[in-house]
Amino acid sequence: RITTRLPYPYKTNCTDYLKIWKENGGHGPLSEKACEDKCKMEQMMETFGCVGQSITYPSNNSICINGSIFPSLAILDKCSAQCSEACEEIMYTLRTEVKFDQAERCVDDENCKKKDLFLYFLFDRMEIERFIHEPKYESVEMFSYIGGYMGMWLGISLVSLFDFLETLVCLIIYPFRNRKKRKRHLTHKSFRM
Repeated sequence: RITTRLPYPYKTNCTDYLKIWKENGGHGPLSEKACEDKCKMEQMMETFGCVGQSITYPSNNSICINGSIFPSLAILDKCSAQCSEACEEIMYTLRTEVKFDQAERCVDDENCKKKDLFLYFLFDRMEIERFIHEPKYESVEMFSYIGGYMGMWLGISLVSLFDFLETLVCLIIYPFRNRKKRKRHLTHKSFRM
């Protein structure tokens, strides 16, 4: 399943982890879970000086010997708030089954038990589900709707709006134009006399 989300200011408010990863030279998380694990790892290093065994983010930090050390609720809440969903997410549905157990074939020989590993990848369906989040309105559509509603409710069209504005500008300019004509006319009369 492929999910494509929209970044801020849309409700999905996703993070483009791939873009950030490329900007960081191929380092950093590539998903929301990896971001949360990295955050938990950093917080646990500050708090305990080691990383809990439940954290799966790859690092060279020392792992806590005590297996009962887990991130606190405060750390979980902080990391959950800090990391948002990925803008592009690809999920696979997996089903695992054991075809035959190598341990049954090699009863007493330890080397035989650890020698071979067979992996089978079976795809039940070759379908791809796409969930693409798109803006509800594009900017052009928004102006179209606003203009349509103004026309329906107020009886105002864009042409009549510009006609009104032109008339208004002409009415405002008219007294100033008349004043200039009168001045010219008066100065012209004074030169005749």
